[in-house]
Amino acid sequence: MKQLSFAVLILVCSVTTGFAQRSGGKKSPSTPFNFKVNLSALFLRNVSVQGEFAFHKNFSVCLGGRWMFPYSLTTVLGDQVSQLQSPQITGYAITPEFRFYPGKKEKHQAPYGFYLAPYVRYTNFNISATVPLEPDPAAFFPGGNADLNLNYTGWAGGMMMGSQWVINHFTIDWWIMGMHLGKGSFAGTASSPLFGNFPEANVELKDEIQNALSDLPFDTQTTVSVINNTAEVKVTGLPFGGFRGGLCLGFAF
Repeated sequence: MKQLSFAVLILVCSVTTGFAQRSGGKKSPSTPFNFKVNLSALFLRNVSVQGEFAFHKNFSVCLGGRWMFPYSLTTVLGDQVSQLQSPQITGYAITPEFRFYPGKKEKHQAPYGFYLAPYVRYTNFNISATVPLEPDPAAFFPGGNADLNLNYTGWAGGMMMGSQWVINHFTIDWWIMGMHLGKGSFAGTASSPLFGNFPEANVELKDEIQNALSDLPFDTQTTVSVINNTAEVKVTGLPFGGFRGGLCLGFAF
């Protein structure tokens, strides 16, 4: 979380500088604050909100958050997860952002107009499900169920361009296009009382997991362990990336 703390520190410093400029009598935007909701994200079962503070006629800082409502993966992936029981996915993202509104800005100051926005994004996804275990007569393994938990986190930096209008204290913010790239990590656990009772099956399970991960086309570091009742997998160095876009509505004050 050190990267997130650093990003938040940058935002705090920028806001503090902005207040200092305003208190010094310099010309500043008449509606420096705005808070908005990304309407496009609602169609993806996400709540995405963003707060923005314009501390200069050309510059502002933003902090955004996105939360994914828990929902079943079977509604999206169908047969691809048919072997899982009750697969649920949740997630969230935090996005500090710096905006540059180019131009002389004599009539419409930030946060009004076209902008370029470098940003940092932290994302966390979590999947939980129940996995049926096939019986293995050779290892005297009767089969059963295991509780599966998968977690993916990623850090990325990116750039977005957009355009914003402020009309009678209402804002329309069009995120035209954005893209970010970075690194991610994966952690997965499968827990079942059966693991602790069949050590031969545990060894076979560990080998199968390692063989499956050995084919990853990325420069990653992988650790696999099967101890007592839990199988654990950790993979670092995975790629992380994505796109941004949407239409936001909000209130400026």
